[in-house]
Amino acid sequence: MQALKRMTLVTPFSSAPFAVRWDKISLVTSVLMLLNIVAMPLKAYISEELPWHSDDKPLTPYQSMSAWDPAYLLLNQALFNRDSLVGRPSFYENRTLRTDIFRVVLDVHDKAPTPVADCLPFLYDLPGLIVYSKSFRDLLCSFASVDHRNSTNVQDGEWHLKGACQSDTFMGLLLGRGCIWLTVGDDMLEAPAPPGIFTMTISFQRTKFYKWLWVKFVYRVLLIALVTSIAWRHYYRRCRELRAAIRHYGHAVSQSPDIWSYEIVVGDPTALVLIDPVVCSLFCIDVCLSMEYVALALVRVTQLGNVDYLFSAFLYFSRLVWFAYFALSATDRILKRYAKEHLFAEVDKTLVAIGVSLAVIPLEYFQANTVVVELYFWIFGLLPSENPDHQLEGVIGCTVLCLSIASLSVIFGFGRRTYLSHRSKSKRRMTRYTSQEFSAFKSKSIVRFVRCLCRRRHTTIESGGSIYAAFAANPRYVMYPTIGLRSLDCFIVCKEHGVSVNTMRVSLRQSLDRCLHDPLAVISESKDDPPTSVFPSVVHTWDSSSQRKTFQLKRGIVPSPWIM
Repeated sequence: MQALKRMTLVTPFSSAPFAVRWDKISLVTSVLMLLNIVAMPLKAYISEELPWHSDDKPLTPYQSMSAWDPAYLLLNQALFNRDSLVGRPSFYENRTLRTDIFRVVLDVHDKAPTPVADCLPFLYDLPGLIVYSKSFRDLLCSFASVDHRNSTNVQDGEWHLKGACQSDTFMGLLLGRGCIWLTVGDDMLEAPAPPGIFTMTISFQRTKFYKWLWVKFVYRVLLIALVTSIAWRHYYRRCRELRAAIRHYGHAVSQSPDIWSYEIVVGDPTALVLIDPVVCSLFCIDVCLSMEYVALALVRVTQLGNVDYLFSAFLYFSRLVWFAYFALSATDRILKRYAKEHLFAEVDKTLVAIGVSLAVIPLEYFQANTVVVELYFWIFGLLPSENPDHQLEGVIGCTVLCLSIASLSVIFGFGRRTYLSHRSKSKRRMTRYTSQEFSAFKSKSIVRFVRCLCRRRHTTIESGGSIYAAFAANPRYVMYPTIGLRSLDCFIVCKEHGVSVNTMRVSLRQSLDRCLHDPLAVISESKDDPPTSVFPSVVHTWDSSSQRKTFQLKRGIVPSPWIM
């Protein structure tokens, strides 16, 4: 193990070093992929308030008033009305007051009354329904139970400015306060509206924080430092060791540096971050530190009137992918613990991110606009509170929401394995695993794009990728069965007199589980035969004791964290 941490090189075959250079396109792409993960904590500030934009001045009455105080509703109605919001879109954010305003027109002039006990369908499609407290639902259900078909302006006026307020907490911490009220007519039109037309206005005021904003900012900076450190220590430093080995030894025994030169195509290091359950849990905690913005995103994604809000909500929701990555990394440990790797089909990390980002909005729409929403109403009321009708404790509901997102990728992995097991098994050849086409979705897409732009290389012989033949033969050898590490692989382009003649694929040794504690599956290391290649490789062999084919780790000339 110490040799893997600090590679010790013996006397080279040639006094002159081989010429080795990095493939610039792959190196830039690799760094950009890493920056996408590194910048993930800062993506929160697309919606959240930066700490230096806040202050520790005393709270104003609007900021300190209780949501249960009737004056709080009156103050909201005075601040956000038809006159003060003239020309504003239906979804509007007042950054000064840290308040989001949502307005929806309710046209009930031709709708039959709905009994209070059966008013749930009336609530569907209302913004943020999933986080309505009992006071909100009671107000709207009472409104829906009245026959407005033949109402007059005087009768409609009885509902004018009727409303309710609630406070939203998370583990007892006040995240914000919100109010809902009705006004007669269409507040977004200047012309008077006929009877039966109402405007429902929702306000949500986020609690003012100052020191807490700095705590979150420092936490995110430390998280960025951790991810950068992991990428350097576990990947880029090993890439430097790979370059050093090639510089001293070339790619095979007895090669001349006057004839051979090399180019290293670097992979994507982000998988090393995603397979670590501790790091994933830290990212999940980062999301939970700002649950009020998750609730706001739930409301913002339900509207199409403000494209900026919709896009910011989509980006904010994309941070929830860390719950899926955490579920996959935790499933890794469970599958390895009970030797059930064969039950799960590896999922692509990029497709997980895309899938979660695209699925989370339809998933939340389904949960908020079907009878499933009643489950959330019940969950939000499980914990005791000071005022159950006007308070929403979100810790259990948010946990269920996060678990539903986390389960998507895990269910897909188990389901995909079931699907693949029923397909006819085609003959697998070694050359399949040597190609750059046998890579993760993002890496493969970039390779194809670059090939379209650049001059095509000469036809080359492909080698390496030996661990994938072992993976195909026995899933027990896969160290991380849920998220594969193919994207980490480097490709060594071997050039003879400047012409590419061979492309060698090398994979990180940590991708391979040699099953050292299982005598029936162990991949032993060959020690008798002298090394014939620079890097170790996994080869087929015949076990005379068990009379069966197995695999063996063939030593390379240099102790290396890479396997060809």
